[in-house]
Amino acid sequence: MKQNTNRFKSLVNLTALSSILVFSSCMAQMSESETDPSAGLNGSFEIVKNNLPVNWLVYSKNTVKEGDFDIRFDEQDPKEGKQSLIVNVRTCSEEGGRFSPGIAQEIITEEGAEYDIRLWIKNKDSKVKVNVSGVDAFHKAQDPIIQTLDTSSEWKEYAIHYTMPKDMKRLRIEISILKPGTVNLDDIRVLKT
Repeated sequence: MKQNTNRFKSLVNLTALSSILVFSSCMAQMSESETDPSAGLNGSFEIVKNNLPVNWLVYSKNTVKEGDFDIRFDEQDPKEGKQSLIVNVRTCSEEGGRFSPGIAQEIITEEGAEYDIRLWIKNKDSKVKVNVSGVDAFHKAQDPIIQTLDTSSEWKEYAIHYTMPKDMKRLRIEISILKPGTVNLDDIRVLKT
């Protein structure tokens, strides 16, 4: 009888430990961020706290489990301001979003309004994916995508025209690096048209 009681206690302890491990794995940090409401979009990455561009969700090497990469700031040849964001990727997942190096931000907009999202990219040997979508707490609207393999040491401007869906008031911009290489990002703007 005592042996059955010990087995039961062991089984209960093992079940409890398994539940804790599953629960804590669901709570894994998906991105890092620092916020400063006065910084606005911070699309030129001029305002930085703790080595993170404020108001951006950063899929960093602390949160992305697969890959070898660095995200930092480059003062050598910014498109606008004094620095650009640079992502140097040695290995990474091609899945995108929180599974690959990159950044994201959601901004408050007006439902039904039209916006131009503009950004500058300098890309050496990588693959960059830019998603734009309307989101709410439970849904994500179909998003236009820019994907580029353009390799150039010169800045190139990309633009997406987007109409916010009905009942959605948040615009999400997500930029993922999907292939090893070096990518600079700068001067990201959201303009109501």
